[in-house]
Amino acid sequence: MNSADIYTAARSYLRQNIMNCYFYLILYIKLIEIFKESSDYHEISTKAIELVSFFNTSSYFLGKLCEEQKSIYDKVIVLQYLCVIRWNSHYICFNSLVKTKIALKILVTKYENLSI
Repeated sequence: MNSADIYTAARSYLRQNIMNCYFYLILYIKLIEIFKESSDYHEISTKAIELVSFFNTSSYFLGKLCEEQKSIYDKVIVLQYLCVIRWNSHYICFNSLVKTKIALKILVTKYENLSI
């Protein structure tokens, strides 16, 4: 194998990997633009992040949520917080809330008269 073959293989490898990274970067930039431009999306995402933050900082209510999840789903679903360096962290955060939607609704009805 000569150096031209190695160079061609390296170029092909980099092109495939860089294109994947480039695609995800463009996707992330577009996603950020959508959240900035749409006040509805921005408000919903802010409230979702606040909800995850609330449960992750309150051991009492996190425990109650875990109990509800165990009784409904027979497992505990972790509420994922945003990670700045992950392009899909918004998706992971929102998906974790959607997965435990029923348990959250039950918990809200049980404690709706409680003032925090």
